[in-house]
Amino acid sequence: MRRKGFVIFSSLVLLFIIPVLLLFLVGILNKKVKSMVYQRKKYKLLYLAEAGIEKKIAEILINPYNLSGIPEEFLGDGSFEVETEKKGNILEIISTSFWPSKKDCKLKKRIVAEIKRKGVVPEEVVRSKGNVYIDGDVTCKGVIRSDGKVFVNGSLVLDNPENRKAGIISSYQDDGAILIKGKIVPITGGVFLKSGGKRGDFDVHMPREWDGSYEIYNEKNIENKANVLVYENDRNVKRMVLPSINLMELLENLILRKRKRIRYTDVNPLVLDGGIYIFENGVSFIGSNSIVINENSVILVTGGRGIDAVYFKGEFGSNLLPLPLNIIVVGGDWKNALSCDGKIFIEGVIVSKGNISITENI
Repeated sequence: MRRKGFVIFSSLVLLFIIPVLLLFLVGILNKKVKSMVYQRKKYKLLYLAEAGIEKKIAEILINPYNLSGIPEEFLGDGSFEVETEKKGNILEIISTSFWPSKKDCKLKKRIVAEIKRKGVVPEEVVRSKGNVYIDGDVTCKGVIRSDGKVFVNGSLVLDNPENRKAGIISSYQDDGAILIKGKIVPITGGVFLKSGGKRGDFDVHMPREWDGSYEIYNEKNIENKANVLVYENDRNVKRMVLPSINLMELLENLILRKRKRIRYTDVNPLVLDGGIYIFENGVSFIGSNSIVINENSVILVTGGRGIDAVYFKGEFGSNLLPLPLNIIVVGGDWKNALSCDGKIFIEGVIVSKGNISITENI
């Protein structure tokens, strides 16, 4: 009798203890899952799945482009931060395409910013009412648009899949600006940087070499010719960055406004800060200090007629410090594409449809 009672008592204890233990384990797991959900909701971080995390969350994180099972409140309702996984690989982030909050959008470290929602890839990968801060090297497959400033503390790789434009559009507010510290590496065409607003400032630390096809332009004074956006700077000289692919063919087809020949002297020098400077009727530099080159630049002559398309008088550069300058003459009717009464040392490319006349050295 006692034996039977002990068996019954033991069975009841086991039946009671096992469910309690199961509930306890489920509670711990549920708490961990809720903690992960809370983290995602608070910081909006998307991590790659780790062992032990609930299956549904793991599936979402392993396949970040499958958004059908992600609640809307987890996405795009405030500031956004992204971290890479522990191994240091590139983490592909997902999000909705709009941040209604005026909080700043922060993208940290090395990322690939791309959105796929229900199989659709919208043009804008980031849309923020606040500033956008990107810390590290970034690959952008689409457009980063901000109603504030856009800061990129690193290099920017701009891709244009599926015939979509890729690039950055800063604010249409008064203080909109684009600041990039690092080189720009475009993968395909249709890449641009655009700063709107009244000031429309941008500060791009470009590489000395051309890495592909990209355009940098201002919202104001835009002239669209041959699919190339150009603008006028404070010195009334057109400056732009042109695609390096089929460059000559593109330049030959440019139709720009006629302009009188421009003459620079030691008192009124031309300062080149990088990019391409277009002179539609040639240019003259009188005096060794009539041109100052801070960054590798291009002088482009697209039209006009006469003796010298680009004329230098004096000594320019030296054997040890040549001018980081490229001279391209693609239009007009000139006897000499480049002429110098004196010495000139150039580290760059000279492309001409005419003669090159140098009295002493080149």
